[in-house]
Amino acid sequence: MGEVGGGVCSGHDDWRAQRLICSIRQPGASHEKFVDFAMFPVRDADGVVAQIGTIALEINEQYKAEQESRDAETPLRSFLDHAPIAMSMSHLDGRMLVFNQTAATYYDSTANGLLDGDQEGIYGAWPEHKTRIIPAVREILANKTSRVIETRAWSQHDMRFVEVLLSLFPILDSRGDVSLIGSVVVDITSLRDAQREVQKTYEALHQSEKLAALGQLLAGVSHELNNPLAAVIGQTSLLAEDLEGSAHAERVSKIQRAADRCARIVQSFLAMARQKAPEYQSVRMNDLVRQALELTEYQSRAESSRPAYCRQRSRHSAREKGTDL
Repeated sequence: MGEVGGGVCSGHDDWRAQRLICSIRQPGASHEKFVDFAMFPVRDADGVVAQIGTIALEINEQYKAEQESRDAETPLRSFLDHAPIAMSMSHLDGRMLVFNQTAATYYDSTANGLLDGDQEGIYGAWPEHKTRIIPAVREILANKTSRVIETRAWSQHDMRFVEVLLSLFPILDSRGDVSLIGSVVVDITSLRDAQREVQKTYEALHQSEKLAALGQLLAGVSHELNNPLAAVIGQTSLLAEDLEGSAHAERVSKIQRAADRCARIVQSFLAMARQKAPEYQSVRMNDLVRQALELTEYQSRAESSRPAYCRQRSRHSAREKGTDL
């Protein structure tokens, strides 16, 4: 116990009660003493401050214990505040007991709000707090087990919802009962974004591989069709010469036009399947457009939207030789 002293002294009318802790070292003493001073006004019968009363209490042991407690708490507080992830401890009703600055960014509340708020108020900004977080807390209280939840939280730092891993675990007292709930929040938005990009890349690569396999198959089919088509075209040309002017000439002409169209499509497929370095040269745009339309003609007919196109001849000789559209 500390020593208690007291006394009075004259003062002013504007004195109010004050308290301060001072360190005192007496001459020749090896250690200083810590004293808790309480000063208060003493008024006369008219309510005027006549004297100032003081009470001095030696608090060496208490002050040293408080100082040791603060010294022990400082590393823990520094550890929490500098941790790159959110960490907190809360009472069973949801009121925060300890939390670091990173944790405060995930709760749409002030520091006082976190210390005084309940589960509904603290987790209110989390979209899944009613469906997943509150049931998880109840399960922890019932079974004394930990839970890890992947959910979304509002980040005041980023001003948007982020994807997080919320780890909830029980903190037991000396009797083995759950007295507090610990939580750790890890932002996994960047990880999930990277995983989605990898998945997109994998799907694009898979599609590219399928297209490459389809191209090889198409090249083989085109080669197989090319020889029979050449025979059909040759025979229809001979047949057209033999039946020229007869009633069957028009039918042979239709066969020849269909065979020529098939041959052009097969050649287009072979050109697409052929792997070679690109060449830059002058082309007739009309021919390119016509070839593209021939390749998509079946799809256009299936969609009942076959495009109509016309060929326009240029009056200028330069365009006659080059690229007329």
